[in-house]
Amino acid sequence: MAVGREAGSFHQAVRDVTRLLAESGGWDAGTAYLAAADGSGALVSTGVWHVANEQVAPLATRAAIDACCDDADDQVLRRTVASSTATWIANVTVDPRLSDARRDALGGIRSVCAVPVSSAGRVVAVVELFAATSTAPDPSRERLIVSAVGQLAHVIERERAAFAPAVSPGAGSQRS
Repeated sequence: MAVGREAGSFHQAVRDVTRLLAESGGWDAGTAYLAAADGSGALVSTGVWHVANEQVAPLATRAAIDACCDDADDQVLRRTVASSTATWIANVTVDPRLSDARRDALGGIRSVCAVPVSSAGRVVAVVELFAATSTAPDPSRERLIVSAVGQLAHVIERERAAFAPAVSPGAGSQRS
């Protein structure tokens, strides 16, 4: 997948990856959250969405989901960050890991898959995919999703390198 090499920014890469996953994997919408740099596990919405089915994720639903992405009572996104592994929920109406606020925000969405983006040994973002139908976890499909989402780590690393302060050659070897 060339997304990691070709995307001009992390936000563009999120749009590309969520679009590819929606088109090829039957997901109706997808978004991404950035993890706080302090390692607390807190998440902040990027506001970037790909919506393949506007009826499943209208603007009001997206705003409600974004507003509760860091809900302390919700264990789906927190577990994804803490474990660095994907969390797949086949039926959000009965899964106890969702807080009431998140369940309400999801509206007509029935399945969720949250996938971590790791860089330099820590989770730096989470991509969350949504489907209107109950979708049972599928190990083959999950591996494909994890691989596609992993491309975002390349974009983050490239952006970090571009904004890192330049170190001049020999700067660490000055003698007094």
